[in-house]
Amino acid sequence: MMVMDISPEQRIKELEEENRLLQETIESCMRQKEDAETILLDEKIDRDILMNIAENLDHVIVLWTPFLKTLFVSPNFEKLYGIPVEKYKKNPFLFFKVVHPADRLWFFKQTTVRLKNQPMEDVQVRILVNGEVRWVWIKEKRIYNSHGKHILTIGTSTDITHFKKIQEELESFRNQLEQKVKERTEEYLKLNEEYETLNEELRSSNEELQASNEQLKQEIENRIILQRLLESSEAKYRNFLKQSTEGIMLVNREGRIVECNAAMSAITGYSAAELIGMYVWDFDAMLAPQSINISEKEKKDFQKGFFQYLNEKYKEGPLIHEEVEVHTLHGEKYIRRVAFPVFTGEERYIGTVVWDITQKKKNEEELEKYRKHLEKVIEERTQALVRSEEQLARIIRQIEDVILLVDEKGVINYISPTVEQKSGYTQQEMIGKTILDILHPDDVEVARQRFFAFVAKPGEKSVLNSRIICKDGTIRHVEIHSNNLLNNPVLKAVVVTVRDVTEREQARIQLQSQKDFIESINRTIPGFVLLINIKENKVTFINEDFYAKLGYTEEDIKKFRQSFPHQIFHPDDLSRVRSIFSAYATASDKDIIENDYRLRDKIGRWRYFHEWSCVFSRDEEGNVKEVLVIMQDISKQKIAEQEVLTSRNMMRLVLDTIPVRVFWKDRNSRYLGCNKVFAEDGG
Repeated sequence: MMVMDISPEQRIKELEEENRLLQETIESCMRQKEDAETILLDEKIDRDILMNIAENLDHVIVLWTPFLKTLFVSPNFEKLYGIPVEKYKKNPFLFFKVVHPADRLWFFKQTTVRLKNQPMEDVQVRILVNGEVRWVWIKEKRIYNSHGKHILTIGTSTDITHFKKIQEELESFRNQLEQKVKERTEEYLKLNEEYETLNEELRSSNEELQASNEQLKQEIENRIILQRLLESSEAKYRNFLKQSTEGIMLVNREGRIVECNAAMSAITGYSAAELIGMYVWDFDAMLAPQSINISEKEKKDFQKGFFQYLNEKYKEGPLIHEEVEVHTLHGEKYIRRVAFPVFTGEERYIGTVVWDITQKKKNEEELEKYRKHLEKVIEERTQALVRSEEQLARIIRQIEDVILLVDEKGVINYISPTVEQKSGYTQQEMIGKTILDILHPDDVEVARQRFFAFVAKPGEKSVLNSRIICKDGTIRHVEIHSNNLLNNPVLKAVVVTVRDVTEREQARIQLQSQKDFIESINRTIPGFVLLINIKENKVTFINEDFYAKLGYTEEDIKKFRQSFPHQIFHPDDLSRVRSIFSAYATASDKDIIENDYRLRDKIGRWRYFHEWSCVFSRDEEGNVKEVLVIMQDISKQKIAEQEVLTSRNMMRLVLDTIPVRVFWKDRNSRYLGCNKVFAEDGG
């Protein structure tokens, strides 16, 4: 704990002086840092030399490209932020995890400025490292080439925790000073209260005047309370008008509209400014349908009825309670409106509530149309049912599927004549048996469990693939469709349709076998596999890796199959690709043609590929018809070569921007190289 042996005012001055000196020190460091941020790409240099220089700086330095690819991070980055340098390079967004939760959203918004290709302002932000809160000052500077293109961004971070602590201590002393001022003020108020007590004793002689003043004060307080109640009531009334979904308006005893809410404007299309002050009979005439022309006599009759109701007949009930069609600025609508008396003291008003029931009317009209349509459909269906019953017997005799009616125990009560053609059994042999009796033994148990679970759910439908044993012992694949109509008052049975799918099943097994064989080939071949018809200039086959790695959709592939996709090849490689096509025409069946070129993926990136191609098929005249192409992605190898070169250039660029002389030697003290400043100073 700090011992206060000096006055707060002196301590404040000391802290302010220390704060000024620290500020000057930070500004000096930042000027040194800014001198190191001018970069030119010229020569090559070893990364280890840059690392040695960065370790001697007081600031954390980070270099990255306009595409946010990290090129360099100084070793003291982990010391300040607690994040290993290699982890940060792989995932720069780890930085957000150490930003203090209270500053994280604000700092994220600052970062989005950079993503919009705009320089980020200098920021001071808190970070949380191993439970310790630190303050850091972050600055960025963009480097441009001779053409004004942004090529590099240099970011520096400085630990200003000590400076912030001094500021907090300064704020603490200011608070102590304010507390003392407050205590002095309370002492003054206490003295003032003693003075008031003496003054009260002097005024005790004038009790009658004091009582009169108290009474007046009470009356003022009562009026203030009444005013607040009136304001609260007014606010509730206004809020009710604003929030109500029904149109509400108030008409005074002169027949003028004095209030209307937003819902009324929404229903009619007229703003509150247009409606307030309008006579209610003019409002009623304005909303009349276009097919109705309101005469002046009808307006006067409405006006007479309005005043008569307001003065005499208001006790008889609502003035209006009706559903009518009206014309609004939004078109024709149906509304329900109710008009009723409203009394506030001696004032009399007519309140009107309006509901928009246009949709309700439309629904009722649609429902009536549907009811008439349904009656017509029922009549037509009844007639069709009579005709269908006559045709059903003929259809069943002609249909190839076997149709059965079975009860809840699976016993066959009816079976169509086609059973003999499909299984060899006659109708008489099958009636009274269950369908389980002719199923393959391996399928009986599954079919039994599914059937009894199925019959417990009236109205359900199911499909089961199984096998039956024909009368001659042959096995047929069947597809059994069941419809549970046990609760049907007419049928009271399960309708079963048995379809022979033996040929389809055999074809499916053969097709699946071929498909599995092709898939196994695709999985074992690294990269892309394409089959190109060079005579028709289109792609006839592409394996799934093409979708996954280049991001093209099935629609894109369909276009490629219609015409060879020259547009995805790099323009500089097209001439070489065309020469390959020419080589195909003279290639032998044993020739393997290899080549490197670039392809553009779905999002526009260029990727390097190595191709092996050979003749796949020829036409009747012996000319090459199709070519089999296998492509392997070698982008990582190419990018790695470019990154090595770029990294060396970047390190050389950073070293040349440092405003001090730098050189390096080998173990025998022989000079190996130096930076630009050293070379210029040494001549």
